[in-house]
Amino acid sequence: MELYNNIRKYRLRLGLTQDQLAQLAGYTDRSSIAKIERGLVDISQSKLELFARVLHVSPGELIGRSEADGSHTVLTPSEQSLIDHFRQLNDEGQEMAIEHVAYLVSTGRYIKTDSARLVEGA
Repeated sequence: MELYNNIRKYRLRLGLTQDQLAQLAGYTDRSSIAKIERGLVDISQSKLELFARVLHVSPGELIGRSEADGSHTVLTPSEQSLIDHFRQLNDEGQEMAIEHVAYLVSTGRYIKTDSARLVEGA
């Protein structure tokens, strides 16, 4: 039952609706997700891995195993999108993306308030 509760927990943590998760996981509508979250439907190993990718956790975390080092970070959909786009770039494009992000940070204009305090205190 922990798997099904965790699917719901990680879906909610990312702010996804059942409809959005269904779309990301290749289901036609939210009713399949509702049944999975209630433990009424078993999922295959391949679907377990797909849910883990979509929910930005490891398959182990999804089934309730804690990560040994605790270093796994849950990415927001925006962060995952950025990584997905970055991986599509060739080496030159990746270098340009890194330089552009470094420039945005160096200006200080685009830094989050909490991060700005850390930079100023350094």
